[in-house]
Amino acid sequence: MTGSMRSQPVALLGEAPPRVLVKPQGVRASSARDVAELSAQFGVYLDGWQELILEAAMGERSDSTWAAKRVGISVPRQNGKSLLMVSRILAGALLFGEKKIVVSAHQQDTAREAFSKLVEIIESDGNSALQARVRSVMHAFQRESVKFTNGAVVQFKARTGPGGKGFSSDCLLLDEAQILGARSWTSINSTMSAMRNPQVWLLGTPPQDEDDSYTFEMVRKAALAGKSSNAAWCEWGVDRGSEEYLAAKPDLDARRWTPAVEYLCWESNPAWNGRINHEIVQGEFETYSSERFAQDRHGAWKEEGRGSLRRSMSPGGRSSPWTGRLRQMSGPLLWCSIVTVSRSRCLAR
Repeated sequence: MTGSMRSQPVALLGEAPPRVLVKPQGVRASSARDVAELSAQFGVYLDGWQELILEAAMGERSDSTWAAKRVGISVPRQNGKSLLMVSRILAGALLFGEKKIVVSAHQQDTAREAFSKLVEIIESDGNSALQARVRSVMHAFQRESVKFTNGAVVQFKARTGPGGKGFSSDCLLLDEAQILGARSWTSINSTMSAMRNPQVWLLGTPPQDEDDSYTFEMVRKAALAGKSSNAAWCEWGVDRGSEEYLAAKPDLDARRWTPAVEYLCWESNPAWNGRINHEIVQGEFETYSSERFAQDRHGAWKEEGRGSLRRSMSPGGRSSPWTGRLRQMSGPLLWCSIVTVSRSRCLAR
């Protein structure tokens, strides 16, 4: 990021690009545009950063299977992950022929938030075309589901208590993925292994000390190390070793809300200039511990320090054509493993 861009009010900077973007190998076509267009038909208009995630996630191989079997997303709270999940749900049920989609969270209350968002969209005025494709909606607690006339069903489950089973599905969306231990992940993976073309999304925030975060950390490490050719990883957060972070460090330590601190908030929250309430975030800054705020709002992972993960390349060692543009738009891009995704659209199955 140039000095002149840092001096601009963050309101003029638009959306922050991801600090980390990993795309799978072997992509021959993409359904990302189809997903976004279907969502728009039903009044779900995605932000640019959400469409960027779709581009990373919805690539297909020549055999029409998903290139990304796992899609990891690390972004601070309240940026719009639920809306992105609804978009993926609608596409799975109405475009991709997925018969069972499961949305899971650590607690049922969180899973119910995604359910409520989907029902709100279904019941919106002007959505008669979508309503005509819905057979039934079950509102009972811990039995929340939506059934479509084509036979597709969407279930909303907790990973704890009585809801913690039945995860076999064509698409599994794991919210609060920073709270997903190794035992639960092993159990979930075993249920997916018999599916022909499954896709698992893990959506969360950097884990806190009390979180059982083994799975989220392992998925992230594998993606960053280039060990997985069939995974996507998208991450928004600060680089604690960057020039911008070090410049703001005295203000962070003194709990002073300054333009330098707000810049870090913009950098780590792609919806900062949209749905984020800045006054609420300022209250978080004044009342959270420094580490809690860094992880919860700045998207900072604990183990990272100066000089960590400073690579930016595509598979095979080639510099990515996106690298210069992303660096120009934001701060240092720690890792960017990108393959070019075809813009051709897939036919609806």
